[in-house]
Amino acid sequence: CRIMAADAKVLKLVQRCLADVARHPTQHVDIYLEDDDICCWHIALHFPDDAPFTGGESLSLKASDFTLYVTLRFDDNFPMRPPRLKFLSPWTNHQHLWGDRICHSLLTDDFLQYFQERSTHGTSMWSASCALADSGGLGGMPRYLQILREYLSADLDYDEEQHVKYDAASLQQDVEAQRSFKPEFLETACRLEPETSSPPVLTAGYPQAAGVGQTEEGKGDSKETCQATSEAWGVDFFFKSALVPGSPESHPCFDVTIAPGRVPSLATTMTSLCRKSFESGARTTDFGSQIVAVLPYPCNSSAWIAVGSSLAKTALQELAPVLKHYHLQLPGFESDEANELEAILAMVGEIWKTTCIGIVKDEGYESERAMTCFVTLHHLLLHLAEEHAGLRAHAVSTTRQFLKSIEDESTQNLKACVPDLGRFLVRFLLTEKEVPLKSNAHIVVQELFNRNVRWVHPDYWARTDASPEEKDEQIDENFEKSQFGMKLTVFQAYYILRSLELGLDSLSAHEALGGKPPAETLRVFQQDCKGIKDLTSFQEFFLWLQLDDMAFTDIHELLVKSVAESNARGYNAGLPWPVPS
Repeated sequence: CRIMAADAKVLKLVQRCLADVARHPTQHVDIYLEDDDICCWHIALHFPDDAPFTGGESLSLKASDFTLYVTLRFDDNFPMRPPRLKFLSPWTNHQHLWGDRICHSLLTDDFLQYFQERSTHGTSMWSASCALADSGGLGGMPRYLQILREYLSADLDYDEEQHVKYDAASLQQDVEAQRSFKPEFLETACRLEPETSSPPVLTAGYPQAAGVGQTEEGKGDSKETCQATSEAWGVDFFFKSALVPGSPESHPCFDVTIAPGRVPSLATTMTSLCRKSFESGARTTDFGSQIVAVLPYPCNSSAWIAVGSSLAKTALQELAPVLKHYHLQLPGFESDEANELEAILAMVGEIWKTTCIGIVKDEGYESERAMTCFVTLHHLLLHLAEEHAGLRAHAVSTTRQFLKSIEDESTQNLKACVPDLGRFLVRFLLTEKEVPLKSNAHIVVQELFNRNVRWVHPDYWARTDASPEEKDEQIDENFEKSQFGMKLTVFQAYYILRSLELGLDSLSAHEALGGKPPAETLRVFQQDCKGIKDLTSFQEFFLWLQLDDMAFTDIHELLVKSVAESNARGYNAGLPWPVPS
């Protein structure tokens, strides 16, 4: 062997990796080996008609019937570092191809510093645990090859970045060039043959979350629904083992942390683990945040009935000391039952809100992880609404009363009733039929503007007697001081307003997606994230909330009204500067 100087442990590990990919081959991927060098893998990534490359504007272009080639070199630092990846093909139609290098946090460490500076989640980075698959073929180099092909099969960031541009004609010319390109290793290397007894090949996407023994209404009989599904959901970050929906030992969960403060807050990094890991000492995520509780991924109805429901109940009990800080003070909702329902809405609403805060602050919250959080919390809330008969009605009643108070009770201090507007908004996910956000967003914005007044110095409060120049100054200063809350509101409302068009309005719709946002949804959200964070005016704010009429009204007049209402409600007491009479 040419790599006789290599560490014997590395050679042994590479042999195990080869055995993994032989037992669990990846669809549309072939591996070629030279007789004298098992530490160098030549990879052929095929794009047939039924699995083409997609790219261009809005992923409108497709190309098929060609192959791309990559070489992986396993060095002495493997598995602490990923194999060295070299892209061989004369192909440039991807925003994250840089010559013979690929920019991806897990596939290579060529851009390691870039991802570290962006605080990319540790579970999205290569680690030694990525090297080997488990006994079921989960993870390891089979998963690596799957990610590699999936990543190169779609130029998802074309619309946003476009440092490489192409059209249908140039793309077809490049395809023809790929068909002619034959790397030298094809003359001497041998193709690795899959083991004949190997299980089905790995294919793209999450496993389908099919409910076991479901009826037409999605609820199977009790005997069948208490079985765990056999397909893995992901990998436990602590145990490095498969997470299996419905399994009492390994049902997938995500982390919840508490940030101390006058009012403590709840947040998540969407780190995957099971309850057993948590009880065995998993108390810190790869982000360095503490894990104080775990909430279940709902996965599917059978897994929810078997395990998810009890896990959610346990989490609610563990978080109860924090959740009591979040209860509304709306008149008529003081009963024990109302407090129990409020705890559920507050828990989901708080995590929803802090996720959006992380996006606005650009705290390394990748768009895929954020959208996965939104989908998961929505799915969780829908299951809790099915389980707690009064939850949906409570959300509708409290929302109606709050909106009515904004419009009719002009002197009531609504911050005393609903202290956190951001936490409140999540209940619109349950009120679409009775109280849709889209037709009530203008009322929410009115209250948001009222609350934003106190962040602006009184010298810049909007006044009816202001000159044209002063009006412009007041509008600019109000936007500058209010933009964080406005962006936060847009991010919170974004998913709520789009859940219907995204096909995420029911439990069955969530189960059909297998708990993972579709690729097109992620692409659009990634692009929209940048647009929302770059918000530059009140007009853009209204358009993002689908309030087209308000975008063309007199902004200064709206701000004058907000100052009057904010003072009438007593929102500006205790400011560190004199308040105009």
